[in-house]
Amino acid sequence: MAILGELPLSDGTITVKGKIAYASQQAWIYNGTLRQNILFGQDDEEDKFSEVIKACALDKVSRFDIVFLSLLRLIFTEYSK
Repeated sequence: MAILGELPLSDGTITVKGKIAYASQQAWIYNGTLRQNILFGQDDEEDKFSEVIKACALDKVSRFDIVFLSLLRLIFTEYSK
């Protein structure tokens, strides 16, 4: 943010040569399964689902880890109400 001039520098200088682009990102996930969050209701897109799973290295995650993370999501969802 300091590079964009949004925050003051506490020390030193910043020199930018050229243009800077900034794309704000906020993580979001629908309350549903991993498949539902990837396919958004397009259940016939098995190739797309497999491609995303592989690209995110989720094929390397154990089933236990997925269940554990799902339980954590439920706990945090209930806690934040």
